[in-house]
Formats: sequence, structure tokens, C-alpha cells
Amino acid sequence: MSIRDNGIFVGTLTLAGGAMIGAGIALLFAPRSGKNSRREIALTARKAGRRMKRAARDISDGASVVVDSVENVTEDFLAKGGEVAHGVVRKLRDTLEAGEEMLVRKKERTGNLPG
Repeated sequence: MSIRDNGIFVGTLTLAGGAMIGAGIALLFAPRSGKNSRREIALTARKAGRRMKRAARDISDGASVVVDSVENVTEDFLAKGGEVAHGVVRKLRDTLEAGEEMLVRKKERTGNLPG
């Protein structure tokens, strides 16, 4: 779920919550008996509660997906970083060995000079 999808989802959730509040207010002013109005308000509140629970669950699931994605990217980054570091160490070791060999050859040549 992308950030854009989350924005649309939150906007829809806000709109739905506003609609539920508006419906509740409309019920308060509707020309019905108090008993019927209270029943309608309770029903509307239960529906709103269920919708909010679903929305919270969806947001939680979306956050879990984001956390898992970040974790996977971090693991990949660390693995690739380790590979690069091993490669650099290997090249450095090879360079040092080549330098040692060159130094030994230079000493041998210098030792073979007449003098």
C-alpha cells in the first residue's frame, strides 16, 4: 500500500466519519418518537464503530506491510554492503601481497648488484 493509497484511504475514512456524524444529527432532528430516534442513533453508532474498527485494522495491516518492506530493504542493503566490504578487503590484501612481492624482488636485485 503506497503513501498515496493511505492518503486516499484516510480521506475516505474522514468522509465516512463525517457522514455518520451528519446522519446522527439528522436523526436527532427527525420527526420521530424518542424511542425510534434513540434506536436509530444506537444502530448508526454501532455501524460507525464497526467501520472504524475495520479502518483501524486496515491501517494496521498497511503499517505492517511498510515495516516488512523496510526490513527487507535494510537486510538487502546490509548484505550487499557486506559483499562490497569483503571485496574491498580482498583487493587490499591482494595489493599488499603484490607490493610485498615487488619489494622482495627489488631487494634481490639490489643484493645482486656488484659492489
